[in-house]
Order: sequence, then C-alpha cells, then structure tokens
Amino acid sequence: MTAVIGWQTIATQILLNTSALGSVRDGLLTPALTHFSPVDAGISLTMGTGVAMAVLAAWVIVPAVVGTWRARTQDV
Repeated sequence: MTAVIGWQTIATQILLNTSALGSVRDGLLTPALTHFSPVDAGISLTMGTGVAMAVLAAWVIVPAVVGTWRARTQDV
C-alpha cells in the first residue's frame, strides 16, 4: 500500500511535470482519471476521450490478467 501511495503522490507528479517524456505521459492513470473529472484538478496534460478510456481500461485489465495468470501458475 505504501508503494501505491508513493507512486500516486510523488512519482506520478514528477512524471507529469517532465515535458521531455512527451506522449508517454498519456499512459499514466492520473491524467486519464482527471479527463473525466467534473472539477479542475490542476493537471495541464490533455488527452482525447478515446485515449483516456484506453488507459483506464489498460489499468484495470492488465493487473487482472497478470493476477489471474499468477494465481493459476502458483504452486499449491
């Protein structure tokens, strides 16, 4: 849990403010979530609705698939 909090509060903000990354920053969860937020979150990174939906879907589907694979291949 500490790693997730650290990632969301520190690492994501650093990556969002690094303009040298360009469109790679679109893969982060925070800008995709704020795209659909009804209030201004202060994030200046903009992306299309399709990209935001794809990023959100990837952040849900990829961990679920990896977790399922890990559970099936784990020694009993």
